[in-house]
Amino acid sequence: MSKYAALKKHLVVRGAATVEMTFAEIDDLVGGLPPSAREHRACWGNECNGRHVQARAWLDAKPVRGEPP
Repeated sequence: MSKYAALKKHLVVRGAATVEMTFAEIDDLVGGLPPSAREHRACWGNECNGRHVQARAWLDAKPVRGEPP
């Protein structure tokens, strides 16, 4: 299971097109963000075929029908 699976699940359950979260909230969900997450904006880009595996969490998050937001 990916370190970012909990983030993906959280986004899926929310079911919204946009979800605002703090670094602390994401940090708690994934069990600790790497230092680069706070130092480099590129960590939050939508790069799906590179080193930023965390991007898969939000790019693959699709709402589940019938689940409350």
